[in-house]
Amino acid sequence: MKVQNQIHECMSFMEFKSALKRFFALKRSAGKGISGVIKLRRCDEILDEISDSFDDEYENIKRWLCGIRCKYYHPMTGNEIELPIGNDIEAIYSFLHFIYKLKNHIAIDDEELYELTLQIARSNSPVLWDEC
Repeated sequence: MKVQNQIHECMSFMEFKSALKRFFALKRSAGKGISGVIKLRRCDEILDEISDSFDDEYENIKRWLCGIRCKYYHPMTGNEIELPIGNDIEAIYSFLHFIYKLKNHIAIDDEELYELTLQIARSNSPVLWDEC
């Protein structure tokens, strides 16, 4: 168990992708009966591990998988902000990493914020984007 206010390393992108692959594999193979229930319980545990890794009190990975707007609390403004993140694993990872940094008072530079904004916009656009 993590001590309150203790900064820890969050998942790397590769660890995040691996956790989601395990989640989808278990969910796909979960049948009926006891073994299916056990697999679905393990799916929930994987999603909880992701949320814990990013200090995500809103469980945005679950919201994202359900197609619900993600949200976060901005400590400087005191506002709770909701935004849609489309079907893009890099966008949701970057968003989770952003809220991890916000919550742990880690500096976020302008370039990183710009990249996050671009990824979220791309994830919600049906149009293919060309790199500039």
